[in-house]
Amino acid sequence: MDNRKDITDTADIRLLVDEFYARALADELLGPVFSSRISAEKWPAHKARIYLFWETVLLGVEDPEKRYGGSPFAPHIGLELEAAHFEKWLELFNDTVRKYFEGPKTDETVWRASQMAQLFLYKLTAMKTKGNIPLV
Repeated sequence: MDNRKDITDTADIRLLVDEFYARALADELLGPVFSSRISAEKWPAHKARIYLFWETVLLGVEDPEKRYGGSPFAPHIGLELEAAHFEKWLELFNDTVRKYFEGPKTDETVWRASQMAQLFLYKLTAMKTKGNIPLV
C-alpha cells in the first residue's frame, strides 16, 4: 500500500533532508565532497540550515527568526563540482523526495531542486571559464 503524502510541514522537511543526506554521504561521488567540507561535529548545524532553507522555500515561513537568511550558492564556491555531481545530487534528491512524498508541493520541490542545480552549475562553470564571480 502506498502511504505517501504531500510535503506539508517541518517534520516532512526533516525527513527529506535527513534521508537525502544519509544517501548522499554514502554515495561514492558525493560523499567525499560533503565530507571534505563538513566535519562530523558540524553536520547538525549544517542540516539545521538546510531544514530552514527548504522550510522557507516550500512552506513560506512567516516568522523571520525561523526563516532561512543566507546565500545557498556561496558555500559551493571553490568546490570542484562538475555536471556529474549535480546529476547525482538531483538523482538522489529526487529519488528521496519521490520515495516518501507525492502531490503538488512534492512536484514543486523536485522542480525547485532542478532549477537550483542548473543555476549552481551555470555559476560555477562561469567562474571557472570566465573568471567571473557571479552574484551570489
